[in-house]
Amino acid sequence: MRIYKYTLPIPNGQASDDDEESAVTADHTTSKVDMPKGAEVLSVKTSSGKVRVFALVEPEAEVEEFEFEVWPIGVEIPEVEKKEYYATFFKGNGKAYHVYQKMA
Repeated sequence: MRIYKYTLPIPNGQASDDDEESAVTADHTTSKVDMPKGAEVLSVKTSSGKVRVFALVEPEAEVEEFEFEVWPIGVEIPEVEKKEYYATFFKGNGKAYHVYQKMA
């Protein structure tokens, strides 16, 4: 097992520097990140101005798609799908964002 990091984009801001699929809209960002099956998300932190997901993974495992959302403060978050909350972080301008993972 190893700990790997994955980058998520921020709404109205940076895009991911990874080759992951993402959609940035005015109200939130949805990112589909390929990680080894069974990956355990340990934390979400900001590093060098980017949002990073740190996960414990088995690098040789089959890959599956994990879907994350980044929502700015004050935006209504629909309760259509089950979500797991991971973190709140602040961008340089002081605006708060919240990171969720869509659960199956």
